Amino acid sequence: MNNRATSTCRKACSDSGIVAQSYKSRRQEIFESFARGIRSERNFEEMEMLTANQPLAIDQCTCSAMRKASRQITRFYDAYLEPSGLRITQFLILAALNEAGGANINTLAERLDIERTAMGKMVGLLERDGFLQVTQSPTDGRARIIQLTPEGRRLHKEAEPLWHRAQSDFVTRNGGLNIENLRRELDAIDVGAPIDGSLTD
Repeated sequence: MNNRATSTCRKACSDSGIVAQSYKSRRQEIFESFARGIRSERNFEEMEMLTANQPLAIDQCTCSAMRKASRQITRFYDAYLEPSGLRITQFLILAALNEAGGANINTLAERLDIERTAMGKMVGLLERDGFLQVTQSPTDGRARIIQLTPEGRRLHKEAEPLWHRAQSDFVTRNGGLNIENLRRELDAIDVGAPIDGSLTD
């Protein structure tokens, strides 16, 4: 065999070895990846998962308890108001305006304790649907005055009996004295002055 043939043969053998080694490494990688997947699946199956009624330390958080109660009561009232197409927050806007006659949007947001941006969005939707009229204040061009339209008064009149039914059923479920005491205690809650979020020693 001449030198050229010998060189070609050696190169072919070398390439075959490289291919075999590469195939072996790739097969090992696949096997290890498969083994990791099995271990991960076993770990996931053995992991403790949160259940809906599982006691947690955060159950002692007053804010969490109040938020949970607030959402549940909101859903309760929303369900009664559903035939009118209103949610409880929308109904409260109509009810306040029906009683007061009109309001500055900032004052209404503060009175109902609704964030200014959220109030602006709700007012915009009610105005779009023809239930509210928004005009500039005659004394302050920067202020906007909100009033009910005739259609808004009609909607409030339609929804008010549904709200009264929700009120009545809520009292029946929880007891009149309990509800009266609850409102009194909520009114007496003291959260102090607002803080800027910074903590000092």
